[in-house]
Amino acid sequence: MIEGEKSFHRTPQKKTSGPAGIRTLVTGSEGQTFNSVDLNEYMSILSLSGISKQWLSTIKSTLEEFLHAINYDISNKEQVLHFLSAYQQKYSVSSYRKRLFQIKKFMNHYHQEWVSSIKPPKEPHYQSKYVSDNDVDRLLEYFNGKNQQKRYRAFIKLGIDGGIRAEELYQLRPEDIDVENRIVHINHCPEKNQTTKMKQSRITFFTEDTKREVISYLQEFNNGSGLKRLFEKYGMTDEFRNAPLQAKMLRKYFSQRWTRCNGNTAVKKILMGHSTRNDVDLQHYNAQSTDDLKTVYDNVMSSQHPR
Repeated sequence: MIEGEKSFHRTPQKKTSGPAGIRTLVTGSEGQTFNSVDLNEYMSILSLSGISKQWLSTIKSTLEEFLHAINYDISNKEQVLHFLSAYQQKYSVSSYRKRLFQIKKFMNHYHQEWVSSIKPPKEPHYQSKYVSDNDVDRLLEYFNGKNQQKRYRAFIKLGIDGGIRAEELYQLRPEDIDVENRIVHINHCPEKNQTTKMKQSRITFFTEDTKREVISYLQEFNNGSGLKRLFEKYGMTDEFRNAPLQAKMLRKYFSQRWTRCNGNTAVKKILMGHSTRNDVDLQHYNAQSTDDLKTVYDNVMSSQHPR
C-alpha cells in the first residue's frame, strides 16, 4: 500500500470475467467496499462508451462524493438511502435525476441489484419561454462596445441561425465552420473533446448576414487575438451571466422562429440534432442531402428580417 493512501475494508470477493473479458466483482455476504483503484477501473470502462471528458469528470466527482458519504460501502442500504435523500435536496429535479442514474448504474455494475427499486422523481411540467426578436436585439445591444464584441456577436448569430446547443458552440473549432458554403459541422468526436447530446455528428447552416459576422471574427481570431478557442466556455458563461438572455436561449429562438415561419418540422429536427428515436419517418424514410437541407433552410430564413 502506498504510504498515505486511505485503505478500506474489503470482504473476500470472487473475480469473474464479464463481457469482452472485463472483470466483475461479486460481493460477499458481508458487503462490499471500494477504494480509488476500483473507481478508476470503473471510469475506464465507462469512458469506452464515448462520453465526453467533461461529463466523465462530473460523473467521477459525483461517485467520489457518494462513496465518501457512505464510507465506501455500497451494500449498506441505510447509508445509501440517507445520502440520496439529502442529495435530492441539493439539486434541481433534472440534475438529481442525472446523478441518480449514474449512481444506480455504478451500483448495478457491482451487482447491487436492489437499487433498481429506487425510482427518480418525475420531471416537473416545463413551460418553454417565448423568445422574441426584441429579446435577441437587446442581447446584441448588450455586447456592443464590449471587449471582444466580434466574438460575442458571432457566437449569438451562429446560435440563433443554426439552432446549435450552447455546449456545441463552446466546442467549435475554426475548421468546423465552412464560411464559403455557410455550413457548421457539429462533430461528435470524444477524443477531440467534442460531443453531442445524441452522440451523432451533424451539419447546420447560417445566413449571409451571419457569414459577415463570422468572417470578421475569424480575421480577428487568427491575427494576434491570443485566444486559443473560438468560444471558450468559462469566459463565455461569465460574460453571459448578467446578459438579458442566456446562451441556451439562442437555440430556443431558432426553433420558435423556424416554426413561426412555417418551416418544415422534420428538417428542423435534423438541423437541431433532435432525437429521432420515436420518429419512424426520420428513422427509416426521410433522408435529405446537404443541398436539399440548405435549400429548405434558405427558403425559410430568407422570409425573416436579419437580426
